Amino acid sequence: MVTSRLGLIHEGLVASPLMFALFEELGLIQPLDIDVQLGDGTHYRLGEMFTIGMEQFQALASDQLERLHREGFLAPAIFIRSSLPNMNRLVERKRRKIEGAPVLAG
Repeated sequence: MVTSRLGLIHEGLVASPLMFALFEELGLIQPLDIDVQLGDGTHYRLGEMFTIGMEQFQALASDQLERLHREGFLAPAIFIRSSLPNMNRLVERKRRKIEGAPVLAG
């Protein structure tokens, strides 16, 4: 079991440069700065982050989408893009924790 998990990690490390090169070639990579201001005055700035641009993704031609799919990178592109809204949930959890309110699971 451990060996198979390590194998998956290795495969991901090998595929990542190819995946990001294709994302870059297709113009999908968009820089992202995240600023979070909490009620207690705490400020977090997460810079030099990247996501998949929604407009760029929606503008892909069918042959480009097929290429992403064929290379095995369409699902990761969708996962990267769809993970961004989770940031609001995480900020809300942090806010509730600081306020001493119960942090809801999920």
